[in-house]
Amino acid sequence: MGEGIVVIVDGTSCSSTNIHEIQPGEPFTIRDLRVHLLSRGERYTLPILEQMHV
Repeated sequence: MGEGIVVIVDGTSCSSTNIHEIQPGEPFTIRDLRVHLLSRGERYTLPILEQMHV
């Protein structure tokens, strides 16, 4: 990637995962992650997710 690059892995739109089914230390699956590569001076705004009413 190089010096001065920030890598952001965004899972807000992932389509499926088994992260809740595995034990600590086991490999996991996440599909449809978005990856953002930001160079010096770039900004990333964290998404504000609305809490679902349960």
